[in-house]
Amino acid sequence: MENHDQVNIFIIYNQKQVPVMNIINKRYKKQIEESGQTGKTFFQEVSTEFLVHELKNPVSVIEASVQILLDRKEKYGSLTPMQEKTLARVLRNTKKTRGILNNLLEIGRADACKFTYSRFKPAQVAYNALICTLELMLPNLVRQVESMEHKKQVIEFLSEKGIGFDIDPCIADVKITQDKIKFSQIISNLFKNAFYHQKGEVKITIRQDHDFLLLRVFDNGPGINSEDHEIIFQRYTQIKQSSECMQTGHGLGLAGARIIARSLGGDIRVESKKGKGAQFEFELPY
Repeated sequence: MENHDQVNIFIIYNQKQVPVMNIINKRYKKQIEESGQTGKTFFQEVSTEFLVHELKNPVSVIEASVQILLDRKEKYGSLTPMQEKTLARVLRNTKKTRGILNNLLEIGRADACKFTYSRFKPAQVAYNALICTLELMLPNLVRQVESMEHKKQVIEFLSEKGIGFDIDPCIADVKITQDKIKFSQIISNLFKNAFYHQKGEVKITIRQDHDFLLLRVFDNGPGINSEDHEIIFQRYTQIKQSSECMQTGHGLGLAGARIIARSLGGDIRVESKKGKGAQFEFELPY
């Protein structure tokens, strides 16, 4: 029978019995100090941006390959309903992984004050982000709107399903100059958070307030205690909603969204009470 218990090896050092690992650890610590890397971990030494880029390539290959199998059955062979369902699940989770990696990149670029400004319509970007979020979280719903030719039809259909998308007519075609990628990343995180917690209702509104664009996202989920309003924006922190339900994920969504929002001169605030749902407001200067 194999014994997997840790085995300590001792030597006699200065007339004392000392574990070999203690001497090895001291030698390693001395090497670290001499190299000037005191206190730095492996992940502090390695460029996170480099790691993310390295991960994006295989994730993109997986996503493209699965998409081809689903879309080109005449060339690669037919699929059973179970195989198609499994591949669709793989595709959704691959897209989710790509989203996490993109989120990390944008947080890093925001910290480094790297921006790419362009002119775009925030209402259109918000609509595209909503559809992408639904593809990830409610794919069956998206299949029902694929045949609809006009955006108005889609919005009316979603409204019947408890998903409101209300754009102030005066800013429907307005263009702003901002970092489009970061803007999309922020609102995508807010949308995903809402659909994760909702119990049948999500409302998205976009308004103008003087020189600011205000995007609000409401969900009728379990809500958040007032003392936890700031905690949810802390990295790697999640709130336990109840003994049966606990938020899953990496705790980077809301934290990353606020970091990016503030780097753009904006901010994200939350209004919520326990059991009364939650509303997140994203404020962005034009």
